[in-house]
Amino acid sequence: MLIIPIQGIRIRYKGIIRIIVRAYTAKQMATILGIDINTTNGNDKEMYLEKIDFADKSKLKLAIDLRGEDNKEADRVITKYRDCNTFALLDVHTNRYVDIFDLKVAISILYIANRWTEENTKSFFKQVMLIDAYHTNGGCRRTECAIKIGDRAFDENDFELTIPKYYTSIEDNYNSIVSPLSYLEDMSINENISDTVEKLFLRIILHDKVANSIRSALNLLYSNLTYTNLDTVIPTYATILETLLLGKNESNQRKKVAIRSACLIADSANIEKKRYIANWVYYFYELRNKIVHDGVSHVELRIEYGVIFEHTISFISHLVYNLIKLFVEEEISSLNSVKRIVKKNIKQDKLDNGFEYINENRIMYYEE
Repeated sequence: MLIIPIQGIRIRYKGIIRIIVRAYTAKQMATILGIDINTTNGNDKEMYLEKIDFADKSKLKLAIDLRGEDNKEADRVITKYRDCNTFALLDVHTNRYVDIFDLKVAISILYIANRWTEENTKSFFKQVMLIDAYHTNGGCRRTECAIKIGDRAFDENDFELTIPKYYTSIEDNYNSIVSPLSYLEDMSINENISDTVEKLFLRIILHDKVANSIRSALNLLYSNLTYTNLDTVIPTYATILETLLLGKNESNQRKKVAIRSACLIADSANIEKKRYIANWVYYFYELRNKIVHDGVSHVELRIEYGVIFEHTISFISHLVYNLIKLFVEEEISSLNSVKRIVKKNIKQDKLDNGFEYINENRIMYYEE
């Protein structure tokens, strides 16, 4: 058993949350994890569930007991990681890269489920009116979280707008342009999260292409939960969109991502809602392309575009969250399902093709 300290997650409800991250056959267990299971008794068709438990340190002994292990380890772990409130418990495998991949997926599931259960504004068009935040009954909550695998809490060196510690003849200190630490918060788990967590993990353990795409998107999302480096956050969001919305070797990727995003989020709504979404996604790729192809940093883009830059990144953050939620909630089973939704909307809006949704006429907010 692996016990991994996690920073930035506080589990106040019951103290333990279990997430199923994979369902393996015996053959897959041997191939991916290096674990051989005797199949002579006909158990080669049985499914083996891979689980990750998140436990508050006050419940660590109980979490170890539930996994059938010796809980004497708990006191030693808590003593070693005194400043850590939450731990992840995993089975030990030969392939540790799979373990960390699955841990990132599970943390993203917690993030999506927590926001899903506490957000009181379901309309995407109202969500995007808040930059880097969302509405809850208790007020606005930041979309970024101080979540981190490991025992070291965030400090100034984690963020791209910080000059790391340096030495000169007259000073030896941190010199910060902007300190995100002033607004980053821990993610406090909502007490009604269990059903939503289950809904999410039941979707990703299915053996289909969309389940794999959602799993990949969740793994990538983990690295964007803190916005520690916008030069990588922007390309990562683009990769998540392409993972969910494109097949292999598709042409016109920028346009297709914009159109499919619009038709999924604003399915059967009026054409202006779809154009609003499509135009902002299309514009987002302009920022992505400047970073990836033109050697431009996000700081230069922030200076050039100002609040438009901030709005665009926040817009895409809300979009990615809503697309993952929609893929699970609507049980989208294939890319063909996405294409059918697009075709239906094109016909409804009396367009010749989906590219007509894009006219690059951007407005900051769409008033419903």
